[in-house]
Amino acid sequence: MRGINLSVTRFFYIPVIAFVLLYGCQPSALRDVVEPHPVTEKGLIASAMYAAERVGSDEVKSNTLRRIALLKLDQNETGAAVDHAVQIPLQNERDRTIADVAIFLTGRGEHDRARSLVNRIQSDFHKSRALAGIAVGYERAAEYRRGRELAEEILDPNYQARALAGIAVIYYEEGYGDLASRLFNQALQSARREQSITHHIETLLYISEKYTEAGQRQRSREVFTNVIELSGQIGNDQHLVNVWGAILHTYPHAGQNDSIIEQAISVARAMGDNAAYYRDELMSRAAIAYANISSYDRMFDAIDEITDIPLRVSTMAQSSAAADGNGDREIADRLLADAINMSEQISGDVFRQRALRDLGIYAATISRFDTVDEVIDKLDSPRAVADVAAYAARKAMERDYTDALTRFKKKSVKALDEIDDRIGQAEALVSIAELYNRSGVTPDEDTTLIVSKLLHAVE
Repeated sequence: MRGINLSVTRFFYIPVIAFVLLYGCQPSALRDVVEPHPVTEKGLIASAMYAAERVGSDEVKSNTLRRIALLKLDQNETGAAVDHAVQIPLQNERDRTIADVAIFLTGRGEHDRARSLVNRIQSDFHKSRALAGIAVGYERAAEYRRGRELAEEILDPNYQARALAGIAVIYYEEGYGDLASRLFNQALQSARREQSITHHIETLLYISEKYTEAGQRQRSREVFTNVIELSGQIGNDQHLVNVWGAILHTYPHAGQNDSIIEQAISVARAMGDNAAYYRDELMSRAAIAYANISSYDRMFDAIDEITDIPLRVSTMAQSSAAADGNGDREIADRLLADAINMSEQISGDVFRQRALRDLGIYAATISRFDTVDEVIDKLDSPRAVADVAAYAARKAMERDYTDALTRFKKKSVKALDEIDDRIGQAEALVSIAELYNRSGVTPDEDTTLIVSKLLHAVE
């Protein structure tokens, strides 16, 4: 009898033990969901939309649809891009995305299709932005007068000015200097109709840049000088930072020398302790401007004046990208190492995680994937890990770093499984969907099961 019992016992326990060994060795996320969610059969884009819709937030849904629309543009699927754009629930995001699609179509020479799409935009601002691009597109395609006539229809004075200046460059290139000069004068007149001095200055900077493109450097310098004079009339510190940020971006195109950066630093210092945040922000932009021209001693001096530690870390990261672009890899690596060390000084987990996330993004931008791994190890937020890993995977894919691509894809999916808030899950899933769609790779079983787990949880 005992022999019979032993035999029965063995017969019963062997398959149970085998099941426990095989099933128990699976990662916990894969054990929770055995059957894939039906939506996963439609792909990761559909899965991302499914998750976003169930968050119950128009903001999350709008952000998801916008990102998917732009992804479809990248893949030249313009019909799908339009379909997603028009479904965006928040009007401003919908208008912004439709305008982006229209401008993309203009770049492909589909001007009439873009013009038709603009009729679906409600905002005068975004409609004007799109029409400015289309107007210049018509002229580039030798559909003369049509572009000028369309520019006259633009309601926003800034974008009307930008359209006219853009068209003027074309006529200078074609040898019609008198007509081009008249168009530039019309652009300046249009810019003067702008009530906001900040927007007026930003448009003048654009016109200055276009004068340079047209070979009219003296006129470019005159407009730029006017900008510097007008900037002294700005009483709002935030607007002052925005204007000087635009000045620092434009000055090389306007034929100005780097003394402009020193002027920006003087403006920042004059803000004083009562506007420490804006002072630091402008000092950061000045430091990056110095990095762009390989003036590293002055860059380090400017960085040392930034009192906000998270911003200093982010500035070092951005400056490292500029140094790498200049071919100064040793400086770039030093900046990244200094930024990682300084991140340890940040008080407050939220600020530290945000600074590390920025650091990881910039390290990935310049293919310092070992640094990205180091940053990910320091991140406590699965949501931040998912962002950094997905971005790093995309950069690895663009540069054909196969091992890094595989590594960061796995890390992004693992982080998705660890995020515990629905908004974070939805946003991370969009990043992963973008990654897989750009790479053209079918998600593996582990990824599908983790996504299935998420979709089951949000139902």
